[in-house]
Amino acid sequence: MAQPMATHARPTPLGTAVRRVVVTPTFAAGLGVVIAAGMAYPMTKTVISYGGAPPAGGGSCLTAGCVGDGSGELATASPGERLEPPPPAATSPDPSAAPAPSGGGTVAAGPPPVMQYQTLRQWQSGFFGQVTITASGGSAQANWQLHLSYDSAHIIGVWGGKWTASGDHAVVVTPDSGDGTSHNRLGYDRRWEDRSGLGDWWGRSLWGSGTAAARGRSARLRADALAHFEAGAACRSTSPRAMAFAALGAAEVLSVRSDHAGAQDLLKAAGAALSGARPDESWPWPEPRLAYANARWAEGLLAAGWGLDDDRLVDEGLRLLEWLLDVETTGDHLSLTPVGGWGPGEPRPGFDQQPIEAAALADACARAYLLNGGERFVAGVNRAVAWFLGANDTQIPMYDGQTGGGYDGLERDGRNDNQGAESTIALISTLQQGIRLIGHQP
Repeated sequence: MAQPMATHARPTPLGTAVRRVVVTPTFAAGLGVVIAAGMAYPMTKTVISYGGAPPAGGGSCLTAGCVGDGSGELATASPGERLEPPPPAATSPDPSAAPAPSGGGTVAAGPPPVMQYQTLRQWQSGFFGQVTITASGGSAQANWQLHLSYDSAHIIGVWGGKWTASGDHAVVVTPDSGDGTSHNRLGYDRRWEDRSGLGDWWGRSLWGSGTAAARGRSARLRADALAHFEAGAACRSTSPRAMAFAALGAAEVLSVRSDHAGAQDLLKAAGAALSGARPDESWPWPEPRLAYANARWAEGLLAAGWGLDDDRLVDEGLRLLEWLLDVETTGDHLSLTPVGGWGPGEPRPGFDQQPIEAAALADACARAYLLNGGERFVAGVNRAVAWFLGANDTQIPMYDGQTGGGYDGLERDGRNDNQGAESTIALISTLQQGIRLIGHQP
């Protein structure tokens, strides 16, 4: 039996945003759910039911070839076949049934929603499928429940809603909260192990979705990413670093949509959270100690200043970045802030040093150069690249030329040989900034 292939659960709020992400382009309102499964043996049928939130249940399938006697049993059809559940009965309700919840707990009156199944991609041990539910009444339900079942596949992930397993072959999908918060810890069983929140992971998700909304290769990807960004941009974090990450995403959105109100408001909030450099020239940093990804703080100010056309924020970001470059440079190489942080009077160099710090410096210096010029910022990018190549406190390369991976940490007597995703991405982004500034060498 083939092992199932894991996939990532992607939140997609109902409402206006959904219109941008489901594959059916001409509907009034709808729901898109993507399923990832690992096949135990060749798939022969798909079991789908759609209805209101529990305990309302779902309707039976009316399409020829479906299985079901109208008793609430899940309807069955071949992949790709259209399913049309009936509208709820108007008379003779079942006295034993629990009352349906208010707020759209049952299918709305009028033409029934139309369901369509499509296999998006298939390989030897699994496949991606998509269920599209098109509501013709003009508005999506606030509460809904979708039952998915395969007689020959183990469902391992669902995008587009919260899902709960019902045995090995079935799940029940209900709406995401859509409150704009984000999760951070996904278990090996593809279940979230934490409560969604507004920590650094929320800011990073907005950075990523804002970048994809501006630079995505397809219109669908850009629209999907913008919907995710807009949901999160309505929130505010109490963490300045989280707001710095979020500001980078907002600046990306404004680069293609200069009048986007949500991005503008988020940048205003980020500027307020990040500004406040101390007048002390020896320690102007707004925190008593440097922590991690420190240059993101300065870059967030630069992004906010650019997006809001606020020279004060740009100047403050430049001042902090110049100071940080001085603090994290020894001789002709970078000596980065260690994982435990660094404060005034503490000895240097410190260990372990992480690739994320070099990548943050490279990004911030590249942004500063493009905004303001200055050979010292090009030199900062070059030193970040050189840090990975061995120009660091222990003269040990942090780049594996055979695998293309980045090592996880520079240690006092060597390095952490693990090559994690964050470290490798930090390496790649730093090299990209170095290539970007070729021709601008000091």
